[in-house]
Amino acid sequence: MSAEVKEKLIAYRSVLADLEKAGGADIWLDRAVSIALDQPWDWSVDWRGWGYDEAGKSIEQEKAFPYTSSLDAAIALVERVLPGWAREVSLWGNLARASLWECDREGWHGSKSNKVTATSKTEPLALLTALFRALIAQMEKADG
Repeated sequence: MSAEVKEKLIAYRSVLADLEKAGGADIWLDRAVSIALDQPWDWSVDWRGWGYDEAGKSIEQEKAFPYTSSLDAAIALVERVLPGWAREVSLWGNLARASLWECDREGWHGSKSNKVTATSKTEPLALLTALFRALIAQMEKADG
């Protein structure tokens, strides 16, 4: 495993640990997810999590990258990072559950042999947790 891949695996595991501890939406966790996955992030955000619009007026940054608070944003991220993967997201009482698996030539459902599942307090957190578990599993499998 190359040093770059090891560094990425460490970053993924760190974000996964934070996701597993999260209790709800968190702008700093949104930022950690963005950085780990090399997704765009507005670097005009200052240390308090606030950004500035073109006129210099202060705005809440969480409106731009709400991965931990928006199921739509989390789904869009999964589709960008793991194209062709299927997903299930559901609520069971006070617990959210998400599953991801790679589709194959057998059709939409695929074999589900690489299915990863996660539970959390919210649907976006469960989906993000499953995403990072899938990414880590892929890297570990590739390493043999």
